[in-house]
Amino acid sequence: MIASSSGDTGMAIVAIYLLPAIIAFSRQMPNKGTISVINVFLGWTFVGWVIALAWACKSKVPVTRNVKVSLGQDTLLNGQLVAPFHGAADGPATDGIPRSTVFCPTCSEASTHDAHFCKSCGSSLA
Repeated sequence: MIASSSGDTGMAIVAIYLLPAIIAFSRQMPNKGTISVINVFLGWTFVGWVIALAWACKSKVPVTRNVKVSLGQDTLLNGQLVAPFHGAADGPATDGIPRSTVFCPTCSEASTHDAHFCKSCGSSLA
């Protein structure tokens, strides 16, 4: 009976020691490997354990990306019409993208209206 209780105590200590790594993997944190390394190698310092636990419990920040979609002669940026695809009028835009901006038909990278080739992929803009 005594041997089983010391085994249970040992398992509980290991589970508490690895709690930050367990939380990181269960929450599918993007840095779960780094959290686990800090937990395993620096967890014995208690400060390392607290840092790993705080990192594992922090909220996930959603990644926002600008999505550009070309529809014929028009371009959408995050669902809003920003400029005609070719031959846009010069001048300031209300959405923060100058009207002189054109987008590459291949990779949708923004370029100036006077560019002949895309600076990102090299495709012709004409």
